[in-house]
Amino acid sequence: MSIQTFCIAHKPIEVPLSSGCTVIWLGPGEAPRGGAQRCIRAGEIAPELETWHPFLGGSAGTFAIETILREGGAAWGAGDRVSILQYRKFVAPKALGAKSTNYPGMYLVAADALRDVEVDALQNSLPAPYLLSQPVLLGNLYAQYGSNHRVPDLLRYTAIAVELGIMTWQMSAEFFATSLFVPGGVEMGVYPVPVFLDAVEKMRRVSYEFLRSHRPVSQEPGQLRALAFCNERLGSYFLMRALTSGAGKVEPTFGFLHTVSEGEVYAPG
Repeated sequence: MSIQTFCIAHKPIEVPLSSGCTVIWLGPGEAPRGGAQRCIRAGEIAPELETWHPFLGGSAGTFAIETILREGGAAWGAGDRVSILQYRKFVAPKALGAKSTNYPGMYLVAADALRDVEVDALQNSLPAPYLLSQPVLLGNLYAQYGSNHRVPDLLRYTAIAVELGIMTWQMSAEFFATSLFVPGGVEMGVYPVPVFLDAVEKMRRVSYEFLRSHRPVSQEPGQLRALAFCNERLGSYFLMRALTSGAGKVEPTFGFLHTVSEGEVYAPG
């Protein structure tokens, strides 16, 4: 049972990586080629990922990984897993650094403390098919989204999911009322490849259909990546369904979500 590790980056990478990791580059200019890792620009996989990156955020990298896995750009077999890191975020089986004072479940770890750590190798040492961040209680997904983002985007996104047959109306009601949330959804951690591909294909279809006809309602920098926020929640929802279905009886390992940062206050970036 092997693992395919990918790191999504649009800025210099702060998470220590082993040479077997593939970097998906979303940043401006040419993809960095100087490291030991294979580096692929998302626009080389699908040009629309570069165009729509401002609205998709890290999901543009996730969709590139889906294409690579589906089209043979990375070999995998039955029982294999996929690991997703970001340039300064990762899930580890143990807590490192200090607990964030403003982001539930997040730990902040200084770069110096990771100097001798290979995060993807640490993940690879686990035999469990899943390594997920600790779930957090939202109370109610719809209310939590509305208090932090622009709710018309979530409504439009969910309506498209129902129109495409990706969700039933009953599932949409359950989705809005969800109280348990896995930060990062199916885009941060370790997952069986088929579970990852199934969830991401649904997220991609909804996101693409949204962007064909709409744009996020706010152009504020913190709200422009509305589809990334919606995808994180839908990915978490489908992940929880997979874990509680007949195919998901294997207990996941719940680890800890980390950001490479100084101090105890999480700052998006």
